[in-house]
Amino acid sequence: MKERQTPDYDGPNEEKYKPLDRKPTERLIEAAMEADPLDEVCVRVPLSTGLRVGELAHTKAKYVDQEWSDEYESVTWYVRIPGFEPCVGGSGPTGQGNENGGNLHQTGQPCSQCRNRTVEGKDWLSDKQKQQPAFSPKSKNSIEKYQWFLPGRSGVAKILKSICEANGGQFPIMHGSINRRIRRVARDAGLDDTRSEDPDSGKLNITAHALRHTYGCKLGAQSEFNPTQVMTYMRHGNLDMAIWYSSQWGERRRRAMTEFEDKFSG
Repeated sequence: MKERQTPDYDGPNEEKYKPLDRKPTERLIEAAMEADPLDEVCVRVPLSTGLRVGELAHTKAKYVDQEWSDEYESVTWYVRIPGFEPCVGGSGPTGQGNENGGNLHQTGQPCSQCRNRTVEGKDWLSDKQKQQPAFSPKSKNSIEKYQWFLPGRSGVAKILKSICEANGGQFPIMHGSINRRIRRVARDAGLDDTRSEDPDSGKLNITAHALRHTYGCKLGAQSEFNPTQVMTYMRHGNLDMAIWYSSQWGERRRRAMTEFEDKFSG
């Protein structure tokens, strides 16, 4: 049994960032598997790897592959996050993303996030790179370790790679469009019974970051992962978040999580 630690972090304040419980997660995955492939990967990649939405939006086919994983002791699919990648994923000065999923990578324009990115503390970037509106991850931890897909998720990894290959080698939609597709699948899954609507926009309060947190909680639920290992997988700078992930799960829920993972493997 894991040693219990008390987290200094209390979890996300906004509902749209809060992790899902097991049953809503199961319903969301089932709905995603019935959706079109792009909708499916928008949901299942964060749930299977913990990728941040900006990392998914800037994924290229060449960064999705498989090799031996010491962690999982098998040949496993992964996503590599580059330290620096020129961004041509925007639709121009408005930075409105690409709701319909067309290929915007012919515009030569960076997305709004890359135009407005911060380079503070990113000492792996050269002075020239810091001047360019390009993608770079949140921290150095992200470029030092592959993001492995959970075992049994080879199907969604292959779909992700094929979508990138079919769209000029890059993921075809950006941050806002990814979240819109996640909300659409969440509605199809009936998650309006567990998530409220924003009163102004009518949007269901769920985002890719909530799915990343859900992945973190799944790692925290597994008895073979201690908080330090969870921190490493999630690429955080300290243990607070990892301890919080682990604190969300009792032993009964840990056993149920094993059954949950078995259901979606293969």
